[in-house]
Amino acid sequence: MHKIILAVSLMLATGAAFAANKEGKMVVEYIRYEVPPDRQSEFLAAYAAAAHELAQSNHCRAYEVSQGVEEPNNFIVRIEWDSIEGHEKGFRSSSGFPSFFAKVKPFFAQIREMKHYRVAASGVGTAPR
Repeated sequence: MHKIILAVSLMLATGAAFAANKEGKMVVEYIRYEVPPDRQSEFLAAYAAAAHELAQSNHCRAYEVSQGVEEPNNFIVRIEWDSIEGHEKGFRSSSGFPSFFAKVKPFFAQIREMKHYRVAASGVGTAPR
């Protein structure tokens, strides 16, 4: 869990992301999945395929998929959006959304949480990256 938190913290550490969030625009979507071992390869392949649509979106700033270290059935998908409106109205009405949705929909039953958050604080440590 500590490695997941560290990975997320490092991504949040950019000054631009923090400044954008202070203006109330950028949001981070966290989707927490619980995926059984026999479906984990399929899950990772689905998000690897869906990455194309995220990368092409004018509303997506960054994304990552992290797997729990202590609890390997837990996955966190973290997506930085330019705004809630950019995610919910822009991306979801884009030509790439149907393809994205088709790729990840088989795992919707495994979702334990799906919410937007605003970054309240960020920073960097001194450990080498």
